Amino acid sequence: MDFLNRIFGKVSRFFNFFAIVWFIGVLVLLIISTTARYFLKTPFSFTEELVGLLIITMLLLAIPLISHEDKHIKVTMLSDHFRGWLKIGARVIGYGVTIAFTTWFGIASLEWVKFAFDLNLKTANTGIWLMPWMVILPLVMFLVAISALLALINIVMGFDAQARKD
Repeated sequence: MDFLNRIFGKVSRFFNFFAIVWFIGVLVLLIISTTARYFLKTPFSFTEELVGLLIITMLLLAIPLISHEDKHIKVTMLSDHFRGWLKIGARVIGYGVTIAFTTWFGIASLEWVKFAFDLNLKTANTGIWLMPWMVILPLVMFLVAISALLALINIVMGFDAQARKD
């Protein structure tokens, strides 16, 4: 099990690396565009669309690592008061819901990607092809489902020391 967690950790860090690269791309584009607007009195026509795509992609690419390291936002008002098996049960249910939702959402978003591919969708102003950007959403949803499944397996098999000690 530890082997699978290490592999998924590497995969999620790989995607996080691209999130960082995209972030740097956003900064560079904004600096160049602002400089061109200030000195040349004309912005680049593609900056707004490309920056929007990069920001959305950057945020999505960071999610698998956040999910794998269990650093996402949690609503624990109720479960903080649980102890023992009740707390473990709440975590199992939470991971089960996460797996069900992200799998369903990933499958539903595949239809959206196919739609974009079939219609050869492009951005309005500059004609940037949207399908490659849209593939990120189902990919990330499936990665989060895998992360939740690994966490669930760790709990069920007794590898999750945090769940046991609470």
